[in-house]
Amino acid sequence: MSTHNISCTRRIIQGSTMPSVNFARVTFVAGCVAVASGTTCDLYDAGNTPCVAAHSTVRALYMKYGGPLYQVQRASDSRTFDVRPLQPGSVANASSQDEFCGGTTCVFSQIYDQSPMGNHLAVAPGGGAKRQGDVAADANAGPLLVGGTKVYGLRMDPPSGYRNDTTTGIAVGDEAETMYAVFNGSHYNNRCCFDYGNAEVDNHDDGAGTMEAVYFGSAKGGLNHGGAGAGPWIMADMENALWGADVVDSNEPSINFDFVTAMVKGDVTEKGRPGVYTPGVDFPGNDVAPCGFNGCVLPAGSTHSVCEAKCNSTALCQGYVFADGSCSGKSGPICWTKGSMSRGSPATCRASRSLVNSPGHWAIKGGNSQSGDLKVYWDGDRAPKYAPMKKQGAIILGIGGDNSDGAVGTFYEGVMTKGYSTDAVDAAVQANIVAVGYGK
Repeated sequence: MSTHNISCTRRIIQGSTMPSVNFARVTFVAGCVAVASGTTCDLYDAGNTPCVAAHSTVRALYMKYGGPLYQVQRASDSRTFDVRPLQPGSVANASSQDEFCGGTTCVFSQIYDQSPMGNHLAVAPGGGAKRQGDVAADANAGPLLVGGTKVYGLRMDPPSGYRNDTTTGIAVGDEAETMYAVFNGSHYNNRCCFDYGNAEVDNHDDGAGTMEAVYFGSAKGGLNHGGAGAGPWIMADMENALWGADVVDSNEPSINFDFVTAMVKGDVTEKGRPGVYTPGVDFPGNDVAPCGFNGCVLPAGSTHSVCEAKCNSTALCQGYVFADGSCSGKSGPICWTKGSMSRGSPATCRASRSLVNSPGHWAIKGGNSQSGDLKVYWDGDRAPKYAPMKKQGAIILGIGGDNSDGAVGTFYEGVMTKGYSTDAVDAAVQANIVAVGYGK
């Protein structure tokens, strides 16, 4: 790889649509330091936000990757076959799939992780929303041209879905991550949930903040907070809701392209200056350990500082509510530790303090995978009850975290990183996607 001394705003792109060579060399500057060129995961790696999952049925996502992209299984004899790039860093050798599947039908039995983490995706098992396991998608249903070569996208219709509940290196808790996917822009519906990203490891709805995945579709109403117009929209599935902003009525504009780059970025929740200890204010709900819903009864004579120490003993606690022993009705004061300090309400025999005073930070970006730059659809606070996050680190594709499988969509490529990528890296990744030649 090479590096170039360029200004902080300059980006150089040299693209090729020939399938027998690497797609593009995109040179960019992050923090005014030149970094090496490459394809998407090379770019993330050079930006110190390495890929910990990299899935694609159409191309290699590292310039040196020549291993299997996906596995197909044919109906005639149940044998399997691994499809690889034509050469390292190139498009898939779809003709080898055609030869293997000739005279019969094939399904996608596995989507290989190209990153060193080995987070391969297999057909999803049952979950809380649908107890039966999902089915493999038709391997011949999503043909397209990429850089002049025929390849196959992963076209999914219910009840198709893929998952890995035992991953390595995926963000957990409130750790930062970036993820993107390239989707077909016209194959979608208004059902839950065509996702790619971070989900629960037990296949159940474990509450707000236990997921962080890219969603693409037109779901709106109830817990689906679609934006303006008829959709589709890029949203973040953070469990118990699809979000386009930090409020229900996001007014996020629709995104209408043949091929869509969809990106969701989740930052860490940085603790800010603690709030003021405030008598007469309660924060109902959002109880977390160590005191939980019933609260901790403290020794007689304890002050609110004892409650504060309990909150500080766990990363999930954002603040506390304290009831003095003179009015608690117990043998001593009561302490409640809170996972969120939003929407306080007046109350007697209650006092409270936020110890984080930070609503968290995340972003949505999106664009045309065939031309142009990414557009920022959201860059700001998380919704109430979603900071800090409680991510669990499973990976899903085409389904919700609890195996909700009513959505349709077509997936071409996607990655998940360790860390929150810079705007410069995001721009270089989009430029690389455009240089590939989707639909051309």
